[in-house]
Amino acid sequence: MFSFRPKFAAQFVFITPEPEGFKVEFGIEPGTFFNPSGFRIDNGEEAIWRTRRPGCLTGLGCTFEDQRAEALLDAMLTGDAFRFVFRDRHGQSQDLTGSLGTFGAAWADFTVQSQQRNLLTMRE
Repeated sequence: MFSFRPKFAAQFVFITPEPEGFKVEFGIEPGTFFNPSGFRIDNGEEAIWRTRRPGCLTGLGCTFEDQRAEALLDAMLTGDAFRFVFRDRHGQSQDLTGSLGTFGAAWADFTVQSQQRNLLTMRE
């Protein structure tokens, strides 16, 4: 959540185990418009991953599967921060940076717990 009442606004990321890998879906409110280079992962001063998919940049739908999800997850594990530059559904300009510093530990826990619940099988 990045804006509180009365102009509530938030973004979410959902990672789901799938039979052939993972699905990564961003929950972006309709009416959100990203800068063309404003949906990315940075490592230091370098952008190591970005999307310019129209659905992601306009809040219409932003889902990654198969190799695209793997590339995104790899960037999340090696990058420093998510960077989001956009105008929210209320017309407010936003420039947000979210640390990925603890993502590695969260990802390790997620994969262990998914395996224990038979939601994920180990792939080589």
